[in-house]
Amino acid sequence: MPGFNVSQFRSATLKEDLLRNNRFEMLFQVPFGMIGLGHNETVRSIRYFCEVINAPGINLVTYEARKWAYGPVEKRPFTTGFNDITATFYEDGTSQNFRFFDQWLRLINYSTISKDETNITNGTVNSRQGQSPYSPYEISYREDYITTATLYIYRVDGSLGRAIRFRDMFPVGIADAPLNWADTNSLLRLGVNLHYLEWYEVDPQIAEQENAQPESEQPEPFYKKVTR
Repeated sequence: MPGFNVSQFRSATLKEDLLRNNRFEMLFQVPFGMIGLGHNETVRSIRYFCEVINAPGINLVTYEARKWAYGPVEKRPFTTGFNDITATFYEDGTSQNFRFFDQWLRLINYSTISKDETNITNGTVNSRQGQSPYSPYEISYREDYITTATLYIYRVDGSLGRAIRFRDMFPVGIADAPLNWADTNSLLRLGVNLHYLEWYEVDPQIAEQENAQPESEQPEPFYKKVTR
């Protein structure tokens, strides 16, 4: 049995390189229901404000069964499960990052019903942010708020190591942000909890080509392809 060879280990790791966890960016496509609200520039720049995010895992959902109706219990898989991910973004000086996720959440469930902000005329919600076809706290159509997002993980030399694509993603919550007069050296951060249907790997070369394309030429969300 051969012993451990330090030189071979060093050679293999240097040849293949090792991915770091501090070289990444998260890119969203504008949800269909938010097109025309001025978020194109926000989704292009928000990638540079993402401080922390989890690369997604994958789990088999199992149930317990006894192989012979008695005796030891074994686990049997029946589907695949994906956990929500939490991302932390720096707040920009004009709060465009916050407004993007805030309007996204309110698109899903229209919750702006302050008397000073909203009035309802003939079933149309008129607010300072424009018109919405939904009544207060009505859930919008899924096709309006789901989108495609991609997590890019880079090598030390700047080339793309992994590209993880999320299908049917949308936010399910924005975390409270603590404020403190005594804390003079901290930046305001925005914590967003994101849900998605599934994720899959994209070939890095294809992902780099897509990332370099204008927004109008980037791949369409999955639901647009299957509902034509």
